[in-house]
Amino acid sequence: MKRIKLKVKKPNPLFELWLEEWREEAASKNSDLQKQFSKALTSLRKYPLPLKSGRDCIILQHFGTKLCLMLDRKLEEYKARTKGSTSTSTNDIDCNAGEQLGGKFESERNVLLDTTDEEADNSEEPFRLYKSNSAELITDKCFEQQPVVRDRDRKGQNSKQNVAGKLRERTKSAKNLDPHIEDNDEMDSLDTFKRNAYFKTNKFDIILLVDTQEICGGKTKPENDATIVELTELGVSFEVRHLKVGDFAWIARCRNTNRELVLPYVVERKRIDDLSASITDGRFHEQKFRLKQSGIQNLMYVIEEYEKGRRLAIPHSSLMQASINTLIQDGFSVKYTRSHKDSMFYLSSLSRILITIFKEKNLSVCKKEDIAQIDILNDNFSMMEFEEFNKAASKQKVFKVNEMFVRHLLQLKGMSIEKAAAIVDRYPSPRALIEAFRRKSSDAGLLLATIDFGDKKRLIGPAISQTIHQLYTKRKFD
Repeated sequence: MKRIKLKVKKPNPLFELWLEEWREEAASKNSDLQKQFSKALTSLRKYPLPLKSGRDCIILQHFGTKLCLMLDRKLEEYKARTKGSTSTSTNDIDCNAGEQLGGKFESERNVLLDTTDEEADNSEEPFRLYKSNSAELITDKCFEQQPVVRDRDRKGQNSKQNVAGKLRERTKSAKNLDPHIEDNDEMDSLDTFKRNAYFKTNKFDIILLVDTQEICGGKTKPENDATIVELTELGVSFEVRHLKVGDFAWIARCRNTNRELVLPYVVERKRIDDLSASITDGRFHEQKFRLKQSGIQNLMYVIEEYEKGRRLAIPHSSLMQASINTLIQDGFSVKYTRSHKDSMFYLSSLSRILITIFKEKNLSVCKKEDIAQIDILNDNFSMMEFEEFNKAASKQKVFKVNEMFVRHLLQLKGMSIEKAAAIVDRYPSPRALIEAFRRKSSDAGLLLATIDFGDKKRLIGPAISQTIHQLYTKRKFD
């Protein structure tokens, strides 16, 4: 009886080939990009499923938007040369320079086998297996092309059924075997797939999270709490949790694993009297800063009216101006509501819209620093897990110099988070800024005026530059 080797096909040989070419080219130029290509190549080899386009690679580690676009362009060139072929599977390229079997990955639980006919001195030697999600799941589809197995007594006989039967018998005890793994990258493929696992369409539930601070608590029973009552009446699926930042957020929870991803939307609700108090004590700027650092791309403020005749510490017109500044300068979305009931209705409408948008999407797990820019037309989205989001948004007790410097600058009138961040990027500490002012003997007050900030690259301007100059250089104030 011949020994049968079982090997996993390379699911994305074209992408591997192009990454290898780019890595070699970068190495020949002594470019640091060779390290990035190596990391991306290792990540791709660990992924067990075929990827249809470069854009789909965004779910993998070390694949950014630019690299995905490079792969898509290369794929378009390949399609043009091969008259419109759209497949990137092993049928397009001979990676093993050997005989290939038909068959494709039907799911992450199926294994693509490559049977070879080789003389064996010891028929009892266990065949070699690559790890799969299920050691037992090796189906007859693996044998679409019938291998010829020579027996010492019955040479040349086609024995597909015998081979399949023996494979089933051996795979029953596969978990008890210590299979010989030929490639260390393949050993880690399942772990990588788990880390990069994505929620398939319609296999998860979208749930609104309500911060515990939004609930009255104390002696108020849940059935009497205004927020709970309103959301329940509106038919919103929600849960009450402690959120480190924001008052409302949305998660996608996998129905099979209960893993939770944070959708790229967070809402901060401010009643008009609370807005006045938060501006007075400085919480308003701190909250905006922490929201901007949370990794969530779509940040919203709900400004809620409350007892219009009530006297406030800050005039109503100034509060409206503060909200407009949040919209224009800080890039937040701002929604004005007439009452608490109106705010809850807005949240329920937003929940329905998000469910409609994301239920047909594939959601993948990624780190905060790897989140790509959201494009609602894409079918695949990368999102943080809820635990990472909440942990990253926790209040810091010990700050770095540049972080504290940003907080200093935010206390100035007319200063936004983007402006402060742009200044600190140029001058990471107050000392560095003061020394720069001293070196510029003439027009030192205009030193910061030409620094650009934000996506639109607007200039900080002379007014704020003069204010900062006076703050950090004057010894006495009138």
